[in-house]
Amino acid sequence: METSGLEAVILAAGVGSRLGEVAGDGPKCLLDVGGKSLLEHQFEALRGIGVERVLVVAGHRADAVIEAVGDRGEVLINERYKETNSLYSLWMARRWISGNVMILNGDVLAAPQIFAALRNAEGSVLAYDSCSGSEEEEMKVRFRFNRLQAISKELRPELSHGESLGVLRFDAAGAGILLEAADQIIRAGRHKE
Repeated sequence: METSGLEAVILAAGVGSRLGEVAGDGPKCLLDVGGKSLLEHQFEALRGIGVERVLVVAGHRADAVIEAVGDRGEVLINERYKETNSLYSLWMARRWISGNVMILNGDVLAAPQIFAALRNAEGSVLAYDSCSGSEEEEMKVRFRFNRLQAISKELRPELSHGESLGVLRFDAAGAGILLEAADQIIRAGRHKE
């Protein structure tokens, strides 16, 4: 397993409209959980597994995200966040990614043990909750022989094995394949794929 030089991209451009009044007008990555923002929890978990290089892709209220990131990482702004989605934000980060990378949704709170398990796993992996995956807004996953076969909100719950937690790690080869696929999708004009 090759995890040297592990870097992280936090996708935090969205408005967080599904969070409603809980998030207010602020970016969802700055939502307070236990006295710390989600972003702060993520930075702590990443530092805990040795990640030193972090890119946050911001959009909605980017000024607040830039201030929260400070000198702990870099910020890339998705000016088109209202008309695109996470895949577009990831595509924007493609030139920054240099190899082994963790990709996190900015609204994710996960135990540090999950980050460590992903760091230590072989190949490209994702964390998922096998007790979830029946709701419309959940990013459902399906596996076959321990390999991801489908990941989609549109996946029928009865075909799902759970819900993606929004924390993934790609080895260098997997990151290359992911970014090539993202490039093809975005260049085809499918900015909300």
